[in-house]
Amino acid sequence: LELLSHLSTESLIVVLQRRLKMPEQGDDLFFRRRAVPHLLHLWGDEAQLESYPERLSQDLSPFVRQGLALGLADCSHPESDNLLCLLAEADEESSVRISALLSIGKRAVAQEPMREWLGERLLSEREPIVIRALLNTFEELAIKLEPVQVQRLYVQVSQSVDQFEGVPQRRWAAQCAEKLWLQCDEKRVELSLRMAELLKEIEPGKGGGLPSAWLDGIDTPDLGRTLSVLSQNDFPLEATRLFWGRWKLFRGHTFAFRWWRFW
Repeated sequence: LELLSHLSTESLIVVLQRRLKMPEQGDDLFFRRRAVPHLLHLWGDEAQLESYPERLSQDLSPFVRQGLALGLADCSHPESDNLLCLLAEADEESSVRISALLSIGKRAVAQEPMREWLGERLLSEREPIVIRALLNTFEELAIKLEPVQVQRLYVQVSQSVDQFEGVPQRRWAAQCAEKLWLQCDEKRVELSLRMAELLKEIEPGKGGGLPSAWLDGIDTPDLGRTLSVLSQNDFPLEATRLFWGRWKLFRGHTFAFRWWRFW
C-alpha cells in the first residue's frame, strides 16, 4: 500500500475498492486497518471512494473501526466530524468509542461545537471506562485552551457530577472538575506549576519553604483547592503559615516529637 501510494494513485484506488468492498475473513482485517490512512488521504478527492469510510465504520472487526476512529483525528473531509461522533455514540465496542473520543478531543481544541458535543456526551454516557476516557479528554483539552474557554468545560463537568449513579464515576467527575477549575485562572495555573516543581525537592513526610510572593492574589480557599488538585496524584499536601508570617508546604503526613505526649 505504501509503495502503491507513491507509484500509482489509480492502482491504489483499484486495490482499495477491491479489498474493502468484499472483505474476507482471517488476516484480511490487518490489511483493512493499514488501508485506513490511505483511504482517508484520498477521501474527498476521489469520488469512487466517497462511501468507503462509512463502510469501514460498520466493519465487523473492532480493530479496523478503532483504526478509523484514530485516523479521523487529522482528516479534513467535511463529513469527518459526523463520522467521528457516530463512532463515539453508536459503536458497540468501548475501545472504538474511546478512540473516537480521543480524536474528537484533538479536533475540539479549534472547534467549539465539538467541545459542546463532548459535554452533551458526558451526560449521556453510562459505561464507566468510557466515562473515565471522556473526563481524561476534558483534562487534556483544558491544558490547550484559554482560561475563558476552560470555564465552559468546567460548568459542563460540574453539572455531570450528580448525574452518575456510581460513586467512582462521581468521584472521577469531581476530581476532573477541580482540575478544570484550576485551569480557569492563570494565577492558579502558575502557582500549581511552581508548587509542582517545589514538591519534587520535598521528600514524603517532610516540608519546605513556600515563598509568600507566589501567593499574591491567591486567597486561602483557592490555595486549599489548588493543593487538593496537586494531591490527586501525590501525597496529601498542607500549607501552613508560621508565626513569623512565612509559609511552609508539607508533603504527606509528618511525624515528629510532641511535648503533649508526656502531659
